[in-house]
Amino acid sequence: MFQLALVILQCRVGTKAKNMAINNIIIAIGKEDCCRQDVIEVERCSQSVEQTLVGLGYTVKKVFIEKKDFVSKKRVLNKVADCRADRVFNLFEGFSDDSFKEIEFIKILEAEGILFTGNASATLKICRDKFKVKEVLSKEGVAVPEGKLIKRSREVDVNDFNLPVFIKPCYEDASLGIDKDSLVIKKEYLVAVIKDKLRQFPQGVLVEEFISGKEYTLGMMGKYPYEMLGVSVIDYAEYKKFSPFLTYRAKWEYSSKEFKEILPKIGGRIDRKVKKEIIRLAKETGRILSCRGYFRVDFREKEGKLVVIDANPNPDINKDSGFIKQARAEGLSYSEVISKIISFGFKQRYA
Repeated sequence: MFQLALVILQCRVGTKAKNMAINNIIIAIGKEDCCRQDVIEVERCSQSVEQTLVGLGYTVKKVFIEKKDFVSKKRVLNKVADCRADRVFNLFEGFSDDSFKEIEFIKILEAEGILFTGNASATLKICRDKFKVKEVLSKEGVAVPEGKLIKRSREVDVNDFNLPVFIKPCYEDASLGIDKDSLVIKKEYLVAVIKDKLRQFPQGVLVEEFISGKEYTLGMMGKYPYEMLGVSVIDYAEYKKFSPFLTYRAKWEYSSKEFKEILPKIGGRIDRKVKKEIIRLAKETGRILSCRGYFRVDFREKEGKLVVIDANPNPDINKDSGFIKQARAEGLSYSEVISKIISFGFKQRYA
């Protein structure tokens, strides 16, 4: 059972009744019947955050919000008001069949001036649209894979694409819809794969050039120019029996061979100039997309040049997540990461 919970955190020390609202925090996650692993992981993440906050001296209580609460803005706000809280630790990523509720939820908080952790609705909205991200970054001079948004299979002209190409849902994250069929190397398979992906994700799929080089990931925190975490690298040449990219199984399914064997390396041998460019591009990507709080930028290497393949605001912060491993590589404990996320999120109000 995946739960959209509001975890109310009340400071233990010296709190007077009149100040209770100031010292209450809500952790927002989703509640729905869904056995998809990425959905389940958000609930596990809320438990990690909850345990950490208890260790930091907070009292924890959970309150749940369901899909039906989104029939009106008032209903969502009533849940928050009933908790007497004006601060939200945001772990809500929408629902398995409606990820855009993540953006709607944050817009409600912004409209009411309620403080929250992580990224603002405008950033979440842009990053939810992978084609839009490509357009925005490209216009600012950041290299991205060439690609096209396809919403109907009849729009496909195989001659428009230089193979190999990579096909993924345009409006999803968490590697949803990415499997071994996402990489197409022969023209005769292109239309069939696009049709299949559109059946699963009718809002649209992104068809873009496949970049076969090393993959780098960098987590960042705070506001521009950001606090840098460790750089992760995957050299797929070391994993020739698997697809040369991370599938959904490789990211989320613990029992899969891909998950067990494809291990990003942090702090490994990365050329000094390459690392410097990764940091520069990650900062520039964050600035262009107005990222703040915490986020991740993913790259591929193409003929010695770095290409941004994804930007992920509010990534997974489970204790064993890639983001937290990157933080540990820079000497940060899990408690310190959570404290930083809280500290930054509650320092300012989002417009």
